[in-house]
Amino acid sequence: MKFASTYNISIAKNNILLLSVILCAPFIYLMNKTGVKTGFLFIGICLSLLIAFISLYKFTLGIYLSTCLGFIIFTLSRLIYSDIPWGTGLEILIFTTTLGMLASQKIKDNPLSLFFKNPFVIIFTIYLLYIFISVVNPAMESKLGWIMEFKRLLSLYCFFLLIYIGLGNIKQYYLFSRFLLLLCIIAAVYGCIQQFFGFADFEMNYILRSEARKKLLFMISGVKRKFSLFSDPSSFGITMAASASILLSIIGNIKFSRNTLICIILLIISLMSLAFSGTRTAYLAFSAGACFFLLLTVNKLATRVLGVFLLFAFAVIMVIPIYSNPTLNRVRSAFDLGNEASLNVRDVNRKSIQPYMLTHPLGGGLGTTSGNGIKNNPNHFLAGFETDSGYLKTATESGWIALILLLVQYYLILKTGLTTYFNTNKKSIKLLISSCLVCVFTFSVAQYAQVAIGQFPDSFLFYGASAIIIRTSLTLPQNNKT
Repeated sequence: MKFASTYNISIAKNNILLLSVILCAPFIYLMNKTGVKTGFLFIGICLSLLIAFISLYKFTLGIYLSTCLGFIIFTLSRLIYSDIPWGTGLEILIFTTTLGMLASQKIKDNPLSLFFKNPFVIIFTIYLLYIFISVVNPAMESKLGWIMEFKRLLSLYCFFLLIYIGLGNIKQYYLFSRFLLLLCIIAAVYGCIQQFFGFADFEMNYILRSEARKKLLFMISGVKRKFSLFSDPSSFGITMAASASILLSIIGNIKFSRNTLICIILLIISLMSLAFSGTRTAYLAFSAGACFFLLLTVNKLATRVLGVFLLFAFAVIMVIPIYSNPTLNRVRSAFDLGNEASLNVRDVNRKSIQPYMLTHPLGGGLGTTSGNGIKNNPNHFLAGFETDSGYLKTATESGWIALILLLVQYYLILKTGLTTYFNTNKKSIKLLISSCLVCVFTFSVAQYAQVAIGQFPDSFLFYGASAIIIRTSLTLPQNNKT
């Protein structure tokens, strides 16, 4: 029997080896004939199909895979510099995962009727339908910009649906939020690595390929702005601001222990990466998020101590007589609002475009502003107009009707979160909701000066936090008993 067993194992090993050779042969042939990149592209397509197939049947795994992929797609695009549509691949993965979730038997435990009971969800759905109908906007010369923007919004709507329905209890929300925060910490650590050890060769090649990227990433002093795993320094900085706000919320809501010290270290790393991004909007967004948290928990002694410490740290940064550090100087300049030239330029832009917004309630059409407008709608009035604001982008492209719907969404999610926070006595739920609230508030403030919501992976934090707030609010009586 022992001999037979050994013989069978030997046959199995030989079969696996033969199968591996058969599977690798096409890859080797492609690399030999067309180059390494094509071979890796073929491997990537096969892996993508496999991941999409798994996500279709294991939607919970698909949620984590989608989130993880969202954090590395830009690094992959720099590493394998080609026209691979990484963003579209991520959107397809989110769609297939959503289909898998809707087809799952678990959907019976989370009926869609419950999903549409919340006002935020209703307004979000109306907003999505409004953007869909805007395809008939006669002001657009090309529908390509609309297609790109709408499929991105639809994928984020599906992501919200996945978190809201797919993760149906507090334990799963805690696990996912920790996973999301872990990815942010990894990005923060990598941002510090870029600062202390410089960009990798493939990253420098990516930067030098475009004159626009060089101007964006190289400050006047010659210091390079860090982008970590993200598309650009602004996206990286705003996400770090949200991450730092979340860590601040955790520190203020837990008893002092070893975990508190770990969170303080992670907070320092996040703030360092935030500073290295050179994103002044992110500095202000974190300050707003920190103030929001302090007001939310002002009755706690730990919050007051934390507030005094933060105020002292801010005062030191602003008055310390060190002027040779460009990063420190840039942080200071963010709070010098009276002499901020870029802020004044943005105010002029907003005033100049107001007559157009008032006479175009439906906007000029998706993808008609900034560089996308020049590319897709070169003869459009808005082509090349730099919005520099998520709110202004919505108002100019989709009209003030869409802007109202968007602001109502933000109001409802904050109102729901605050109501949930003050209606529960469970410390675990308070910790979860306060962290989600400061995340949403930080992004909402950053949206004033940057397009902070609507990109990958930034939006995973915003819509993930929103889904957790809504779902927890609807099941609060049950959660208070457990």
